[in-house]
Amino acid sequence: ALNIPYTLSGSALNPGDYTGPSSGILTIPPGQSAVQLNLPVVDDNLVEPTEKITLSLTNTTLPYGILLRDQQQTLDVIDNDAATISIANASVTEGNENDTYLVFDVTLTGSDVQDAFTLPFTVTNGSATVTQDYEIPTITNLQFNGPADRSKQIQVLVKGDFIIEKDETLNVALGLLPAGVPPGLSISNATATGTIINNDKGIVQITAANGEEENEVSGHFRFNFLNGITADEPTVINFSLSGANMPDDYTTAFPTSITIPAGESGFDLEIKVEDDAIIEGTESLVLTTTSINSAYVTNISISNSPQTLNILDNDSGQLLLTAAPDVFEGAAGETTPVKFTVELTKATASPF
Repeated sequence: ALNIPYTLSGSALNPGDYTGPSSGILTIPPGQSAVQLNLPVVDDNLVEPTEKITLSLTNTTLPYGILLRDQQQTLDVIDNDAATISIANASVTEGNENDTYLVFDVTLTGSDVQDAFTLPFTVTNGSATVTQDYEIPTITNLQFNGPADRSKQIQVLVKGDFIIEKDETLNVALGLLPAGVPPGLSISNATATGTIINNDKGIVQITAANGEEENEVSGHFRFNFLNGITADEPTVINFSLSGANMPDDYTTAFPTSITIPAGESGFDLEIKVEDDAIIEGTESLVLTTTSINSAYVTNISISNSPQTLNILDNDSGQLLLTAAPDVFEGAAGETTPVKFTVELTKATASPF
């Protein structure tokens, strides 16, 4: 018999990746030309690189003049396990402070991964704008730390505001796996969309400033969003006017709507007063809203309609009573009328 001592080494672990003595003697029986060393491989359910087992023969002196041609041979243990990484979409209500986060779940499915690895990611604009609507995280790498580390989160800070707007989006994309990761590890879904859900609602308050005929001081209806709210699209408010007469009392072209521009908090409707020469009481102009035209009609309401604007009169007059200076009595039995005249120095709007 021919006895040949050996040892086993390499990146494959014994007993983790295979079983069998790490050293021993190979015996070629008399009359035979070969012997086989069998090493059972362990199916470990770990995604890992191809591993190597090296057989080294330790005795190079053989009898009968036999020469040892190769002292080492290496074989590969090829992994059969697989795992995938995916990222899921995320959504969050915006809020009004910088304390809300979009949270993206990054999940490893399948077998565990034996070795630690780093996975980069990027965050880019969709309809949302960086620094205005959100902030990019300071760390843009995910660190997976070996078996049992199967999930990570990407947190994107959302910047709250007081703007009525559409829901906005941003994009997160996983980068390439680093060189050297096992071939059984792959990315099944590399992109996700984050949706920032608008939660802002606007209440429009209408206030009135009275007009005066004296010096033709204009009156005003002011339409104003409360609490610092604005909208990123124009807001059209339709209304009707009743009460005071145009053009006798005011000369503003008869309006039926106003528009609060995008990004503005309000609009001022001027009512130009006409100074007439008629004695009249305070007149009222009543504005009643009828509808709102907006991309966000369900998010905008009116707090106080109808609203009344008064036009203050500045006219006054006198009643003058005069009579004919002389009246002749006339003949006996005749009646002679005496004439008195009542004169109003200014006309009135209604009889009295």
